[in-house]
Amino acid sequence: MKAVKVYDIDDIRIEDIPVPDIGPRDALVHMRRCGICSGDVAPWYIRRKAPLVIGHEPTGVVAAVGSEVDEF
Repeated sequence: MKAVKVYDIDDIRIEDIPVPDIGPRDALVHMRRCGICSGDVAPWYIRRKAPLVIGHEPTGVVAAVGSEVDEF
């Protein structure tokens, strides 16, 4: 799957990362769109947390659920 990863304030890359395994109480969501806001790319945040995958405010489709998931 693709992810936007930040390594430094001037080093942002789109990379392939492995699809995570889901646990019995997890859901895997196939993201269709995801917002990136100013907080995701604030220099003070990047320098403290890099490398990191950025983006929140997602929309997507549930692709899989764990064995204990019966509602959401």
